[in-house]
Amino acid sequence: MKLAVIGIGGIGGYIGGLLAKAGEDVSYIARGATLERIRTKGLQVHSDIHGSFVVQPRMVTQDGSEIGIVDAVFVCVKGYSIETAYQSVMPVVGDNTLVIPLLNGVGSSSKLKALLGKGIVLDGCIYVTSEAVAPGIIEQKDKYNKIIVGSGNLDPRAETNLHQLVKILQQSGIECAVSRNAEAAIWAKYNFNCAFSVVTALYGINAGELRADSEKVQMVRALAEETAKVAKALGISQPEDIVERSMKIMWAMKDEGTSSLKRDIQAGVASEIEMFGGEICRLAAVCGVKVPVSCKAYEALKSKIQG
Repeated sequence: MKLAVIGIGGIGGYIGGLLAKAGEDVSYIARGATLERIRTKGLQVHSDIHGSFVVQPRMVTQDGSEIGIVDAVFVCVKGYSIETAYQSVMPVVGDNTLVIPLLNGVGSSSKLKALLGKGIVLDGCIYVTSEAVAPGIIEQKDKYNKIIVGSGNLDPRAETNLHQLVKILQQSGIECAVSRNAEAAIWAKYNFNCAFSVVTALYGINAGELRADSEKVQMVRALAEETAKVAKALGISQPEDIVERSMKIMWAMKDEGTSSLKRDIQAGVASEIEMFGGEICRLAAVCGVKVPVSCKAYEALKSKIQG
């Protein structure tokens, strides 16, 4: 299959790196320092699971038209970039191209469907702890290494292509599963991020520091409970123990584990505060659910950024 990845940060760099390492026909859409670093020195990946390696894709470019139509593209940009990033995705998407957004938050596939107006846009969710520590240099930590892709109502050709893509990912070292209800998996991850990411960002702490403070642990639980209430009100299928699952992930993380939201806010760069803070408050208002802890944390995060 001919593959492409847009957004060569923590997620896209990890997926793209493993695909290139496995010898797959994969191209990267990148820009700025990341583009130049990969062109001159390759993409460098340091992984707790796969070790360290350097790879070159078939092509790295900021212009998707140089790549041409692909069989599948992974969209791995930040959630706040989707309205502009889709323009870079357009040239590689044909009528039968599988488009898999692996963004944080909820609603990404719906946004891409509306913006692209072509291709086969699927729900996608990834569990991995990975970040770009410098342009073109990716660090993956912990044991999480799974992609869930929604199958939806696909025609036989698209179904065949999807299962071929899953096989390629698995052979590249990424656990991958197809689900008829990937939306549930997306919301399960969202439950964790609306809790853990918000608390680590608000207080500028890592997982070890969070776990050592019982009040902050209880705040994580309260945020997860509120997110679960919103999901239920929206009719999203969720396990009965969704809050406990989020707590279990928090307890299993390495002490130094943290969130991209915390890192971005500390670095003074654009962050996904609206995705994890603002969106859950807006959705709660729409469905008439009270989420006081979430909204208070959101306002505190906004004040922190502004101050």
